[in-house]
Amino acid sequence: MPYDNRSFVWYELNTATDNRSKAIAFYGETIGWKTTEMDMGGDSPYVMFNAGEQSVGGFGAPPAGIPSHWLAYLRVEDVDASTAAVAEHGGKVLMDAFDIPVGRMAVVQDPQGATFALFKEADPASESKPSTPGTFHWNELWSPDIDAVAPFYEAALGFTRASMDMPDGRTYTLLNDGEAMRCGGMTSPDPSIPAMWLAWVHVDNVDEAVGRAQRSGGELYGDIFDVPGVGRLGIVKDTIGAVIGLITPAAAS
Repeated sequence: MPYDNRSFVWYELNTATDNRSKAIAFYGETIGWKTTEMDMGGDSPYVMFNAGEQSVGGFGAPPAGIPSHWLAYLRVEDVDASTAAVAEHGGKVLMDAFDIPVGRMAVVQDPQGATFALFKEADPASESKPSTPGTFHWNELWSPDIDAVAPFYEAALGFTRASMDMPDGRTYTLLNDGEAMRCGGMTSPDPSIPAMWLAWVHVDNVDEAVGRAQRSGGELYGDIFDVPGVGRLGIVKDTIGAVIGLITPAAAS
């Protein structure tokens, strides 16, 4: 079926070109991603990460002085209207809407500074696929105050909000499209972490994947942990400074 609105459908590792070979080696060893190139009409081809035959992400270039990070693309029905709504409801537009060979996009921040892209793909026949090892499984907002920022996502982007009690006593916020879960958010467990979207990749075995990440020069944040009904999870920083989550979903554990 076509991608539904309010779904995160692409992930881009924004980093300086000089970092790409290190990132390709790290993610190839840790997750098993291969790379291919796509002609996007620019001076150089667009480099994509692939899980088997499926393209799951690619490389982007951040503005000067911005550290390496993963940027998630949120599918919307109308990029220009959504960009205007972000600004209207207290967010910030970092890059106004513009066309690319595969669609139209903009880059924005929520009122607390978490950055993401708005995207409408050119191909209306694009299909969503289930999470499998090597693909992105979930996207999660880490916020200084999730209750303060969740109304922005409702008003600007049309999400509906629901709550879920976690085993540790905290409340987890779900951002949905009607009854369909799209992404989640929580007040960050570490107040020193700026607002951010944390992307989670499905792996066969988190412990083994984290071990590969560490042997490749990555760093594990905290401990590997279990969330009943969700899965086993670990958060790592790669060799160029970007942070990503690794998860073995409960059904696959």
